[in-house]
Amino acid sequence: MTIENLHKIKTCKCLDSVNIEPINRYFGLKNPFWNKELEWSLDDFGPLVIPAKGMRINLNRSNLLVYSETIKKYEKVNIELINGMAFIKGKVAYEFAFKQDYYFFVGDNRYNSIDSRSFGIIPKSMIIGKASRILIPYNLKLKDRDLIFKKL
Repeated sequence: MTIENLHKIKTCKCLDSVNIEPINRYFGLKNPFWNKELEWSLDDFGPLVIPAKGMRINLNRSNLLVYSETIKKYEKVNIELINGMAFIKGKVAYEFAFKQDYYFFVGDNRYNSIDSRSFGIIPKSMIIGKASRILIPYNLKLKDRDLIFKKL
């Protein structure tokens, strides 16, 4: 939505209120980063430390808000937050060491990209290739036609 359209909606007399929340609008993906407590948005995202293999984090509430889905999904560790404390296999845990390297993918069109802001950080084991060509650049102009299929 453009800023102009947002303004039109907000000033429309036919609405009582307008509530805009940072929700994941991409294909029903469960986004690990859109948590109301984090107060992150597409314009103000983070701070976020991307875990490397062997990196240790303290298992406090703020770190669990950021990393618990990644730990469950990719590290295959069932971690729970109960009464402000982290539990792994029913025992209190104070820190966690990542077993894999992770990557954060960023699209080149902030407001219309499906990237790690939508699906979270990805372990290196899930990366199967790398981009080698630009297929169709965003906002293609006639003078830039040579950018189609440009080798990176």
